Amino acid sequence: MIDLVLLACLISQPDQCREHIISSEGSKAACVQTSIMTLARWAGDHPGWHIEKFRCEEFSRDA
Repeated sequence: MIDLVLLACLISQPDQCREHIISSEGSKAACVQTSIMTLARWAGDHPGWHIEKFRCEEFSRDA
């Protein structure tokens, strides 16, 4: 499975950053293609955060 991984930092404390993972269905190309809309929605839902960078990455779900 491909996930959209973003690094976001608090606007009020720019040195406080966290990685957030948003599950995505489909291929890496599909993740990249829909990433801007997904990031815009995430930013709208998290107004106190600033997205620094993002990537689409494959993670193993084996437990």
